[in-house]
Amino acid sequence: MRLYFAFLLLSCNFLLVGQRSTKGSNDAIYDSKWYEDDSDYKTKTNSTVRIFNRPYDLLQRYYDNFSSPEVTRLNSEFYADAIIIHHDKKMISKQEALERDYDDFFINNIKSYQILVKPYSMVTNQYDEVDIVRVPVMYYVTKTNGKRSKFELDLTVVLDKSNTKIYAIGRDITVDKLNVVLNNLERNQKRNEPTNRTRNISHGQSPYSYCYGSENECNYSCSKISVKASYNSDVIVIIKKSDSVYRNAFISKGRTYEFNLPNG
Repeated sequence: MRLYFAFLLLSCNFLLVGQRSTKGSNDAIYDSKWYEDDSDYKTKTNSTVRIFNRPYDLLQRYYDNFSSPEVTRLNSEFYADAIIIHHDKKMISKQEALERDYDDFFINNIKSYQILVKPYSMVTNQYDEVDIVRVPVMYYVTKTNGKRSKFELDLTVVLDKSNTKIYAIGRDITVDKLNVVLNNLERNQKRNEPTNRTRNISHGQSPYSYCYGSENECNYSCSKISVKASYNSDVIVIIKKSDSVYRNAFISKGRTYEFNLPNG
């Protein structure tokens, strides 16, 4: 089955938001590398396999960044600008995927992950536009209370043809599931053609939420930008940094709208 992927390659860019500090006084207690003595972890493959197995190389580098909440931010390198499936969420931005990875540590009281990709059990199915990789992944989890656990999950990861970007990640992802999500996106885009995009939009709404998201929240180290539209016409304001769209909003004529942004 051909996976129709072209319309996913939108000109959408998303910006990484600020970081929160999680360092505490008891960090040293939980930093001992207990997983290195595990028989499974000792099978972590040498660099030779990384050279000849590109999906493995990308995924192991991706999972190495789950050693702490802050380090997950480095996965901006591996996520595509738009993620079709990110575990239980569909069609989200790179920024939202990074926030979900970061927040997972605090939601589940995780101190750190050490995650081992098993290259010899990987199966890669190649399609015209993407590679779909099915891979077992071993998790070594240290909780904030010092408890440790080990478990294995079978995951599916959808990569671009160069095996440098992740389009989808989760369990039991199939071509049919991908096409359902993408077809829904295409239908939604057709219902929101450019000529109709602002016809029924209200003050403060995001006219390009389908592409750039509609977020305007900031909880830590924030700045505010107030924009007042002229009394003659409505305006659409787009805030960018390094060619990445970070906020977008429709402002009715004569009214003011306040954007909330992380510092930096």
